[in-house]
Amino acid sequence: MIQKDIITNLVISKLTDTRYFLVDVTVSADNVIKVEIDAEDGVDIDFCVELNRFIEANFDREVEDYELEVGSAGLTSPFKVRRQYEKNLNKDVEVLEANGIKHEGVLVEVHDETFVIEETKMMRKEGDKRKKAYTERVEFKYNEIKYTKTYTWKEGETAPPKRYNSGSMILAMENAGQLIEDEELRAQIKGSGIGTSATRAE
Repeated sequence: MIQKDIITNLVISKLTDTRYFLVDVTVSADNVIKVEIDAEDGVDIDFCVELNRFIEANFDREVEDYELEVGSAGLTSPFKVRRQYEKNLNKDVEVLEANGIKHEGVLVEVHDETFVIEETKMMRKEGDKRKKAYTERVEFKYNEIKYTKTYTWKEGETAPPKRYNSGSMILAMENAGQLIEDEELRAQIKGSGIGTSATRAE
């Protein structure tokens, strides 16, 4: 079996003084070698081919056969090295803590042992009449999370609300207060709504 450290050192020597950096090297029991690289402005396919040939030139398949894959880290794959965090500063990221809590925010700081995101949430604090958007800084330790990866906003289509019929209109009138965020106004019409079946004109 080909040693991972040998491949790693060889790849690092090739990447020195280039814009690329090493993300990961894996070597399976049956000598399937996978090399992941990255760069600030993306990975060029021609360089992947060049790196592949460089590795092959240094490992004779006649001596020990192997399978080699060289590619870039996936756009939405979890970060594996610090330089990936640095590359994605001021971008939207998703963080999953070891306890299963998920965070989404902007990556604003990267340190040796920790990183910081700014997370915006809709919440109602003491004194607020309705929910407001609050941004908080959240710090994480690399060894206390399951993953960090870039967050991609999903595009979708909105649908118009369903049309009211006689029954749903009456329910909406009777329970209108439940939809009001202003606490004072909601308290004023609590339990009465804005009408009943008796007040609805035929």
